[in-house]
Amino acid sequence: MKKAGIVLIVIQVIAVISGLATHKSPLIDLFTSNEAGVALIAKCLGYFLPGIIGIILVNKGNKHERNVASGASAYTPTSASTASSSSAAPAGRNFCPKCGSRIEPDDAFCVNCGAKLR
Repeated sequence: MKKAGIVLIVIQVIAVISGLATHKSPLIDLFTSNEAGVALIAKCLGYFLPGIIGIILVNKGNKHERNVASGASAYTPTSASTASSSSAAPAGRNFCPKCGSRIEPDDAFCVNCGAKLR
């Protein structure tokens, strides 16, 4: 999610730079156009939509990483479960042994980090 957000932000930066270089940017229209206010605002929002979505995705990715990190620090496997963590996930365990995120008892792989659970 975070990588997709970064890609969208980079695409937005390239679009803004190329739009300013070719004088076909809504930013230029914002200061030089006689267009109605609402139409101009809608055009600018549409132009910046990839960047806005990118920022939202990066923030969600950062929040997810913090949640996983706090869950991983709260989960401390015992020595008996550590020995079997690479080959199988015991039925009673609710957390991935590698990253600490929640898993379902029938999961073969962790949905967060992809670690093999069985």
